[in-house]
Amino acid sequence: MRSILALFLPLLCVPLLAVDLVPFNYALDGVKHDPQRVGRLTYDSLKVLAVRKKIRDLDSLLDAIEREPAYDRPLRAFTLVHDSEGRPHADVTELHPRILFHKDGFFAAVTGDPSRASYQEMEIFEYQAQGARWRRRLIDFSGSVEGKAAFTDAPTQCARCHGDDPRPRWGSYPLWPGALGGYNDALTTSERKLLGDLVERIEIPSMRRYRYFFRKRDEYPADSANVHLGIHLNAMNWHRVASQLLSSAAFPPYRFAIYGALLGCDAQALLPERLAEAHRRRLGMSAAEVRSDTEKRVALDVDTRWRHFASLQPTPPVPDSPITDDGASLPAAAALRFMLEGQRLDPELRPGLWSLSHQGGKASYAFSTGLHGLSDLSVDYVEPAIRREHPQLKRDCAAIAVLSREALRGIGE
Repeated sequence: MRSILALFLPLLCVPLLAVDLVPFNYALDGVKHDPQRVGRLTYDSLKVLAVRKKIRDLDSLLDAIEREPAYDRPLRAFTLVHDSEGRPHADVTELHPRILFHKDGFFAAVTGDPSRASYQEMEIFEYQAQGARWRRRLIDFSGSVEGKAAFTDAPTQCARCHGDDPRPRWGSYPLWPGALGGYNDALTTSERKLLGDLVERIEIPSMRRYRYFFRKRDEYPADSANVHLGIHLNAMNWHRVASQLLSSAAFPPYRFAIYGALLGCDAQALLPERLAEAHRRRLGMSAAEVRSDTEKRVALDVDTRWRHFASLQPTPPVPDSPITDDGASLPAAAALRFMLEGQRLDPELRPGLWSLSHQGGKASYAFSTGLHGLSDLSVDYVEPAIRREHPQLKRDCAAIAVLSREALRGIGE
């Protein structure tokens, strides 16, 4: 009985760490994103639009999307993908690359070859702030009865690429193999030719799909298309992660440890000695070994994507410097892994399932976005929760470690 009380008493003594979890709003390349904006593009609004306009094909739907004033020009932010693991090779080619577009927490993919059945499909990932979850949807005009689209919520065929708890897949900065500008958003010689050839053919009938997005070469955001998509995706994803994290039974006692981990503080020093040993036993690794293993995993992830990118180039490029994930995110990712995957209050808290740079839902610790990476989770969500309790607390690892060890005294040893 005493051991049970020792486990839960600290939770009862902690004030409610309520935080206003509002998804991150921002503007990039002149495009504003607000996932809670009234009138924004949504899956449900497209159902209504398709009925109201009596739309019978996907091109007509795209035309209606672009003309709908309330949507605020949702086709302006996009990227082109000429090699896609999520589609049969014949559906996505250099002649007809896939188009990924995004606006206000709505992310969609369409193909461009009218001879393929996939031409009439729109694959959708939509972030819902209420419930803090990704929703996978499909709109399909290809096999419709009387020309009406089939609207499918949670299509089952997506699990292979996106996992059983589906989330988007987009590589961490600066590698997006298969996309134009797949390394650091800089077009290679072959990619510049690919884009030039596409622009030259854009007025012929079979290229109609691309004209909804651009007609001239300088209308393609070649120097920022991929990082823009990554920042937008991760802004929504951090809201999902924060909602899970701050509502977890593990957050009250581990709150200072989590905050310190996000700042890159020594994970071992953030825990009482006996609890740190308990974490080591559960993981089978010390904090130092977890960091080394995390670095190796991220390096393998980055190397795999680099090899994929290089294989798509006629002349494999040589990077200016060794390609690594964001150095600032790696220490934080490793510390969070030791902290959260070693605790037993909430086994669902697994940082390896947070990253969007994953393969079929498998664990990944690559979090770089080209902007802030894991620090967005800290600055926008965890730090405000901590500051409500300790307004004057500075980003000082020694001071945070003292508070953390005190909060965790008697927990889960």
